[in-house]
Amino acid sequence: MTPYSRKIPGFPRIGLLAAAVVGLLPHLAFAAAPGSDPDWPCQQPLVPSVSAAMVWDGPPLEGTGDWRSDPTVATLVAKLADKDLPVDQGKAAIDQFIHARTSNRQRSITQAFAGLLEENNRARTRVIDNIKMLAERQRGLADVISRLTAERDKAGVNADPELVDRWAFARRTYYAVQRTVGYACEMPAELDQRLGFYARELEAGLP
Repeated sequence: MTPYSRKIPGFPRIGLLAAAVVGLLPHLAFAAAPGSDPDWPCQQPLVPSVSAAMVWDGPPLEGTGDWRSDPTVATLVAKLADKDLPVDQGKAAIDQFIHARTSNRQRSITQAFAGLLEENNRARTRVIDNIKMLAERQRGLADVISRLTAERDKAGVNADPELVDRWAFARRTYYAVQRTVGYACEMPAELDQRLGFYARELEAGLP
């Protein structure tokens, strides 16, 4: 399955059990790369936003006007910005849009890309904020696990069964959140891949 055909969820779920604990624990220790954002838990580099030059070989975006001022452009952008839209349907929408533009085609196509770029960066910001929030919660889980482990080890064979259950529960939740973070870390790149695909489709229609 290609990145374009895979449905990208709004944000992965960690389950009711994990969410219950995560919601109660506001603060876990991730090892951050030197000089990187300490709140960024992903192996993928933190790229706060995508510039036009990274994915667009068409005309400059400056001077094209507000993409929202053209209802047809705004409608296309809104449709393509839906991350649940299959890309083959997105491609068909772009083809229809291009063929319907009998005048000012270059301007309209450039505006459409400008809108997509803006919406993509807005979605990336939401995902990045959610990833950082999960990382903060997981740091809290690590602290709880560390404390419960010390209490369990100190009690030894006489450890309270309830304490042992809390320790095991916290560990399960930690790894559930860690899996969720792993899925979430892929989402910025998936968003960018969709943007790149649509950018190429729009460029193909330039006069």
